[in-house]
Amino acid sequence: MRLNRCTGGFAMLALAAGLAACASEGLEEAEMTLMPTTSSTSSTAAAETTAAEETSTSSGDNDGYITRVALGEATKDASFPACDGRNILILTSVIDERREEDTHRQLAEATLVGEPFGKKFTVPGQCSSLRKSVDGNLIYPVYLDFGSDEAAMCAAKARHGGNARTLNNDADFHDPC
Repeated sequence: MRLNRCTGGFAMLALAAGLAACASEGLEEAEMTLMPTTSSTSSTAAAETTAAEETSTSSGDNDGYITRVALGEATKDASFPACDGRNILILTSVIDERREEDTHRQLAEATLVGEPFGKKFTVPGQCSSLRKSVDGNLIYPVYLDFGSDEAAMCAAKARHGGNARTLNNDADFHDPC
């Protein structure tokens, strides 16, 4: 599937249709290609595969957490960042209030639609510096990874908002920006 996005301005992405519209005229367009992640031998198998991708959760080795989301043909797998002091900017957190379909949709939209590009999500409590739950509901952080570049993370926070965090296993929740 081919998608266009407008650089230097806002764009509305219609992922399922592969369409983009610019908020104003005269903006440069950039193109990206999304490749389907599955193949099938029949249309029935394709429908079953798509339905499974749209609602898939992990197997028991990841405590039943959501590890893949889909929006149309676009998919995103959960990331498992190292708790090595890397800097991330949490853009939003999706709270799983035990409505699996809604949580999948929210995670898919948060990671696959809109700017900034390169967003990832991880499982609840991947590092102890990421809260695992609130009021008994799991938290899926949607974030940008800046590795060791704290200055870039803080600049992105100034542009996009969110919560800056250093990933560690010290249960340190402070925002270094």
